[in-house]
Amino acid sequence: MANNNTAEQQAKDTGMAFILICLIVFLFTHQLVWIYAAVFFLLICMICPALYRPASRIWFKFSRVIGDIVSKILLSIIFYTVLTPIGLLRQLTGADAMKQKKWKTPESAFKEREINFSAADLKKPY
Repeated sequence: MANNNTAEQQAKDTGMAFILICLIVFLFTHQLVWIYAAVFFLLICMICPALYRPASRIWFKFSRVIGDIVSKILLSIIFYTVLTPIGLLRQLTGADAMKQKKWKTPESAFKEREINFSAADLKKPY
């Protein structure tokens, strides 16, 4: 649970969001009722921001849900539109960024070992 200062700040942020929404709606509709609503919300935010607490709980839960959904959608879009074509193009051109072909030669530093380990080997590995 959030502490009191965080809840108070979230309540203020919610009030400011209501004010901003009212002002944006006013810009599109040019109806003065939205200015009056913005002033009303501003007065509440300045005098008693605790009145916004119930709305802030709903607002921040909603924003977390939307953030989870949108981030997954955006990351999926970026992955399938940017990274997948790059990977397919590199695979078609035969790019070998990890130099696997170099290490899979007979002169490789990697040697296969045929050793059966016992419990004593695990107690003193070095």
